[in-house]
Amino acid sequence: MKKKTVIIFSSIFFILLLSGITILSKTSNNSVLASANIKNTIDKNVNSLSSTTENKDVVLDLRSELDYLINTTDKKVRNENSDFIIIGTVQSVDGSINYNPKEELYTDIQTIGKIKVEKVIKGNVEDNIIPFIRLGGVISFSEYEKGLTESQKTKVELTKTLTNEEKKTKYVSSYTMGNINIEQGKTYLMYLKYDPDYDRYGIVFLQDGLREIDKSTMAKSESKKLIKDEMSTIKVKNNESGKFETINDVLGDL
Repeated sequence: MKKKTVIIFSSIFFILLLSGITILSKTSNNSVLASANIKNTIDKNVNSLSSTTENKDVVLDLRSELDYLINTTDKKVRNENSDFIIIGTVQSVDGSINYNPKEELYTDIQTIGKIKVEKVIKGNVEDNIIPFIRLGGVISFSEYEKGLTESQKTKVELTKTLTNEEKKTKYVSSYTMGNINIEQGKTYLMYLKYDPDYDRYGIVFLQDGLREIDKSTMAKSESKKLIKDEMSTIKVKNNESGKFETINDVLGDL
């Protein structure tokens, strides 16, 4: 029998935590142990999709509208409400997860991976490679089902119609309307907040916080700090118009 993709829409109001987040000390034994436990739990729960996964394998499409309680289109608001701003290249997209290892709770689907830090614009990011987490992604139906309550399962018809084997090979996609996908190998301007629950850097503000860089406009430099001359030469994509503008126009005064 031919499987159809079920599309579910929802609306989410997102409250951005404006309080500062303290990064776990790398020299603390307790913090190192906690970080290791978080990593082990994420590794255990992450869904890595194979290159053979196709759209026809997605049987449930979760689409949501998300509203921040701040205006993320405003450059000053973005600058003030992010802990770090960097230019980074996506080294890998490792899969998706719908489980919070610290709180031991199932959550919205999120994508995880690694970023190579090219330039640091705000904050102190010493590592050359950092782990990221970002809202949205694709996981197997079997993993998605684990996060459903018994009441929710009765409302999702696919929990009854898919076989156990199909649940492992069919997928659930979660997408926020107006957002863009993060792509391996591409370089972006990124707005970040550290997420201690995952020991990762969260890419925030959806499409406003992830903007593709025209890498041909970046001069080779040994320094990770963005210098003043680069502000007028590096080009950043406007996700609404599709046109490229200078990074100075996007950042404004920091």
